[in-house]
Amino acid sequence: MALGAISACALIVAAAAGLIERRRTYTLLRTAGSRLCTLRTAVVLEGAAPVIVFGLFSALVGIAMGWAVTPGDGYPLAGVVAPVLAILLTAVATLSLSALLVGPLTSTDNTRTE
Repeated sequence: MALGAISACALIVAAAAGLIERRRTYTLLRTAGSRLCTLRTAVVLEGAAPVIVFGLFSALVGIAMGWAVTPGDGYPLAGVVAPVLAILLTAVATLSLSALLVGPLTSTDNTRTE
């Protein structure tokens, strides 16, 4: 449980660092007329897509390895699917929290063009 909390914090920090790194780009997009919900959706999708793809790939490799090393037909697949889905959903929910930073970081109040 503690490892999951640490991983969630690391995921939020990584997403926030990516937002801060591209702050100017997102601010210019917002100034040009992009809606805030569109930018938030883009931030969530660019973070969630790799997590889901690699998470499912890792789960499939783990299931295949479990079947390879488990003798007989007694591999408990039902005990694997629920935790994997729970972890993936938690990761996507954590990434969704980083979308809340898009508004304050891309505020057009202080936008200057020189």
